Formats: sequence, C-alpha cells, structure tokens
Amino acid sequence: TAPNAPSVRNSVGMAYDAARSETVLFGGFQGAAQLGDTWTFNGTTWSQKTPATNPPVRSAPGMAYDAARSRAVMFGGFNPTLFLLADTWEWDGTNWTLRNTATSPPGRLFAGMAYDSVRQRMVMFGGQGAGSALLGDTWEYNGTTWTLVSNTGPSPRQNAMLAFDPVRNQTVLFGGGSAAGTNNQTWVWNGTTWTQKSPATAPVGRYAQMAFDASRGRVVVYGGANGNFTTNYSDTWEWDGSNWAPAPLARGDGLWNAGARSAHAMTYDSRSERVVLFGGDAASGCKDDVWSWNGDAWIRHLAGAASPSARSGAQVWFDASVNEVRLMGGGCGSTFQNDLWSLQLPVYSRWEAYGQGCVGSLGSPTLFVDGASAPIVGTTLNLRLTNIPGVILPAVAAYGYSRTLWNGLPLPVDLAAVGLPGCNLYNSAEATFGLTAPNGTGTILWPVQIPNNPALLGGEVFLQTLQFELPGFPRWGAVSNGVAVRIGDR
Repeated sequence: TAPNAPSVRNSVGMAYDAARSETVLFGGFQGAAQLGDTWTFNGTTWSQKTPATNPPVRSAPGMAYDAARSRAVMFGGFNPTLFLLADTWEWDGTNWTLRNTATSPPGRLFAGMAYDSVRQRMVMFGGQGAGSALLGDTWEYNGTTWTLVSNTGPSPRQNAMLAFDPVRNQTVLFGGGSAAGTNNQTWVWNGTTWTQKSPATAPVGRYAQMAFDASRGRVVVYGGANGNFTTNYSDTWEWDGSNWAPAPLARGDGLWNAGARSAHAMTYDSRSERVVLFGGDAASGCKDDVWSWNGDAWIRHLAGAASPSARSGAQVWFDASVNEVRLMGGGCGSTFQNDLWSLQLPVYSRWEAYGQGCVGSLGSPTLFVDGASAPIVGTTLNLRLTNIPGVILPAVAAYGYSRTLWNGLPLPVDLAAVGLPGCNLYNSAEATFGLTAPNGTGTILWPVQIPNNPALLGGEVFLQTLQFELPGFPRWGAVSNGVAVRIGDR
C-alpha cells in the first residue's frame, strides 16, 4: 500500500496512461462531498498533482485512455452545484486541458465508455441525463470534437458494460438498466452502425463486470446482480463475436467458480494471460478473495499475510509498466477504503504447434513438445522431432522471437527460391545450431535449457527445424511445422 494516497472515495474517474506508465485518478464522491483532486500512481508511489487548471469537482464521469494521442480523456459526471456536467477534459501527464469542442454530448453520468484502438476513437453510450432521464445516444470523440454518430440502436440505459474487441474490430455492449429493470441485450458497434445480436443463448439481464480476454479473443462476463440487487449470479459467460456460451465447468455456486456475487472488480492481466476477479458483495457479506479465469474454470489464489480487506466497488486495472494488477479503494457497508494494493499472479506456460511441415522422404517432419514437458524457467524443455531420415544426415534447429516478421520480411516465407518448393519458414531465426543425428530411429530429442531468470517470464519463443534429405529425393531438404512457447513459472 502507499502511505501518501488519495482520500477515501468512490465513483472516481480513472484510466491507465500507457505513455507515461502511470495511473491517473480524478475526483470522486466522499460522504456528502464531491472531490476535484488529481493523483497519479507510478507503480510505487501516489503523487498528488497541482496542475495549472483543474476540472470542477465531480463523481461518476466517463474516463478512458486515448492510446494514439497519449491522453486520458474525461467527460461529464455529477457536480453538486453545476449538477450534470457536459465538459471534456484531457490529462497529458502534467496538466488538465479543457477541450472546447464544436459539438458536445449533453451532460450525463453512469455512461458506458471504451476506446476503439483500431479507429482511434473514444466511444460513449447512454447514461443518466437531465431529470434522471436515461439516454440512448452514441458519441465518438476523435481528439478534436465529439460527433453524434447514432440515436438508434440500444434503448436508453445506464451502467451498460462496454468493451472493445480488437480481434473483430468492434465495441461490444451488454446489459445495463432502466426503470423497467436490467436487460440481456448484446449489441456491437462497428464505427457506423449498432447491430443487435441474436445469440441462441445469453446471460440473464444484470449489472455485472466485463473484460476482454486478449489471449483467447473472448469477452468474459461473470456474476452480477439483477435490477433491484436482490439476486446475485454465479455464472460465467463468454462472447466470441457471434454467440454467448456458458462455461460448463463454471456452473454452480463455488464449484469451479467464485460463487454468487456482484460489484466485484475484474480486469485482464496480460502477464498471466488470465481475467482476474477480486471481492464483491455476496449473501454472506463482502468478499476478499482473488480468482483467475483460465478459459475452463475459475482458480482461487490464496492470499499471503497481507491482503486487501473485504470490499466491493473497488477500482482494478493492469499496470503494464510493472506487470502487476493494481486495486484501489472500494468499501463494505458504511466503511470505505483509500488503500492501494498490487497483485502479481503466476505466469502460466503454454505451447502450440502451428503451420505445416513439408513432405520429406519419411513424411512430414513434425516438431512438438514431448510428454509432460513445459517451458518453465529453471527447467529443461524437451522437444521431439519425428520423421527424420538417415543415420548421419542431421537436422538444423532455429529459434527466434517473431512469427510475423524477420529482417523486414513478413512471415511465413515461401522457400521455393532456395530449392524447397512447398516449404515455408514460419519464424525468425536469431539463432541456429545442429541437432544430433537420428541414428536410424527417425526421431531426434531436442532438449532446451531455460535459465532460471524471472526476466524471461511471459516471453515467447518460436522454433522450427530444417532436415537434410537423402540423395535421390526431389528436394535437398524439408522443414517442420513451427512451435510457439510462452515461458512461465508453472
């Protein structure tokens, strides 16, 4: 925790500033007071900023980070004197700047907001407007002005969940609530049109948390509450761009899942390649447990001697500068917190074969990880290469750090130009070396020593082999498929 930190509060504006590797926090609600202070956190220390210009105090603004322009963008919120705010502010790491845009959305709070990294636009939908009226408009901000891009699509609502899906280049909206209660509609925004999806199955309507699982290309929803917060849910759903699917092993309360809860904190940890969940409200009270989602089940992580107190409504994000999940604030009952915690999950190893070897005299040479071996620091990764001819004719192994580009050439590269038609180079070759001869077995064991170095955790390496063929074969050689490994500590 940080000794000098923002005071206890909720409903803050918060975004991670990737250009400066720090988290930006503004304002929030503390008892009967709205706050208007600016803080940054660099992974170790909170610093209160004293910019030349400060936005008015507020709670519940929309806030997200514009990666193309290296600015945190904040819109609207609630001020006790000015009431609904309709101003746009940008934080550049030192100062706040009021953007006097030619057009601006009406004032609101509880809007859904996400950054479209492909089109480089901030996308904002709905929220609560004047007279507590719910809004159903969609606005985009390009760094210069706001543009009303749609008045059709999802019905007016507040607290809708938005997440940008970079795999399918669309912003996904799920749920939200109105006077009629919560709904379970799914909409996607492609930059021009909202399209309501009609999946065969879908979660029931709820207020919940949603995160994009970048390693698996899925939007993940867990638990949540119904419209009047009388029922909590314990189900896990994934959106693949076309359908919602319930996770089969994550059904039931507490069996392969985190149990029924709402108002929990959830984010994606790119270092561990897991969606992380903390705390929330349950029938038994506030929770203080940590879980991660591996695509099949929720795994509970036992806390050490020091851990956050039980709470709901906390802010959580992944800090890429230090490869840690950060959690701040939240509360339980009438007690609110202003503490900040960091969490580092294990880094899970994995491997996959990709591409196709070209046919040699014994068939296609095939490279794979042997048995229960895994790319874990401080161990030996055993690979096996099969269908290698001859007793004295060896194979050459190559490994590199990319399977998309090598020396300016996009991969894969067709090797016909070097006399290997039908064969492809699948990865870069920063290092090459000879393998031992198969000695008539057709199989070579390739042991790779992985140093016990924490700096390697999360690193990816790509491997492929080239074999030399016997005289009389139409080609002088053949290559294997590629193998991608991610180095972990388990």
